[in-house]
Amino acid sequence: MKDPAFLFYSKDFYEGTRTMLPEERACYIDLMIYQHQHDIIPDDPKRLKMYCSGCSEETILIVLNQKFIKTVDGWLNQKLNQVVDVRSKFKPKRIASATLAGLISASKLSNFQKKKIKESFKASDFIDENNDETLIKSKVRDWFDHLVDQMVNNIANANAIANENISLEGTGDVSLAGHQDGHSEAEPFPSNPQNSPEQPETLQFPFSSAEFMKSWNELAAMPKWKKKPPSSLQKSLNKLAKYNEKFAVMLIDNAIAGNYQGVVFDDTDKKFMEWRQNANNHGNTARKKDYTLVR
Repeated sequence: MKDPAFLFYSKDFYEGTRTMLPEERACYIDLMIYQHQHDIIPDDPKRLKMYCSGCSEETILIVLNQKFIKTVDGWLNQKLNQVVDVRSKFKPKRIASATLAGLISASKLSNFQKKKIKESFKASDFIDENNDETLIKSKVRDWFDHLVDQMVNNIANANAIANENISLEGTGDVSLAGHQDGHSEAEPFPSNPQNSPEQPETLQFPFSSAEFMKSWNELAAMPKWKKKPPSSLQKSLNKLAKYNEKFAVMLIDNAIAGNYQGVVFDDTDKKFMEWRQNANNHGNTARKKDYTLVR
């Protein structure tokens, strides 16, 4: 499909036409429009006179010789050709990016999920030599749907574990605690719904890779973590979100190995800086044993 527009640089046009007569400027614009629509201007002043209404053949020839170059096929403005070429290469990427923006805007994704999708997106991956607009949009939609499905599956697996933890919290452990505190089995703890914070229905994960989800699910299944309510689990996830994904996985693995109740501690920021420096110095690979969080 023919691009309906081209960029008009007002400053360049003003400075490049200051010595031209008004009719010559008008003729210049008409000729640029003709080139944009037909790619080349025919070497036929009489015919061009019909297109450049109100301009004489003499004016047309003056403008052609001043602002265009003559080729085998006709007249050509090189600057306009460059502007059109740049726009044609940029437009497909803009279509891909705009399509993704529309999909994200219409979705109900969390801020974490939106961030991960944007970080994973590369407009150039959806561009080919044909630059077909419909095909580009279709490719972006398919990629987006696949990524969202993957995120939903990861969340479903994690929520299943969280729900299991909640169920366990409401059976043997709570009943035992009720006896210790002198409350009945029917109501282990006195409750006040007005003062109880609302628990999130689903956990929002900062990362969705298989490696991260595997480590997190293993941590969430540990005895100390089974007792945590979803709000507490979410706080731990939010703390992990500020770090690199590989480092976050390492923090989870350290918590598993040390049977810790938390994943981020007072010295974690310092260890992250050391880990990142070590990664930069050794090909982005850091030894986990050098940064084990000893508690």
